[in-house]
Amino acid sequence: MKKMLMAAVVAILVMLGGSVAFAQDDIDNDKSFFDLGAPDLADISAGWGSQFAEEEETFSQDAQYATVQADILGIDLFDATSGLGAQFAFGGELEYTVWSLNRATIPGTGERVYAGSDLKLIQSADDGGAEGDFDVRIVTGYRLAEVGPGQLRFELYFIEEDSPIGFALLYGF
Repeated sequence: MKKMLMAAVVAILVMLGGSVAFAQDDIDNDKSFFDLGAPDLADISAGWGSQFAEEEETFSQDAQYATVQADILGIDLFDATSGLGAQFAFGGELEYTVWSLNRATIPGTGERVYAGSDLKLIQSADDGGAEGDFDVRIVTGYRLAEVGPGQLRFELYFIEEDSPIGFALLYGF
């Protein structure tokens, strides 16, 4: 547990103290307060994640997952977004989780640091179907850099029931 806590603290310090240049988008003043519609290509991201544990467990196939996220609703206040995300475990059988994503940019960080919470909507059941199981996790993220047409991001997840501290490396298209 001490190693997980120390790794989380180091990751947060690295995220907040990074000096990689990140280009800010121009602010569109004609935008309405709510921007509801089909997500643009920049609003879809995909990546890989795992949970913090001992080294052999963190990088084991059972702990790793693929993730896809889509921001559907943009709110002009604090540059907030809301959308849906899905995680697919790399383990033996098909295991998935569908999350409601809620993110907001932290003011004064040059649009690099964001935070929010995710609410679990659906997860795979043991009988091969789906079941509703409420869970919440706190999210903090860091936009590392612009790579090609998209952004490379790192997210940390806290207090989830199945993995107390998790992480994901995402590329937004």
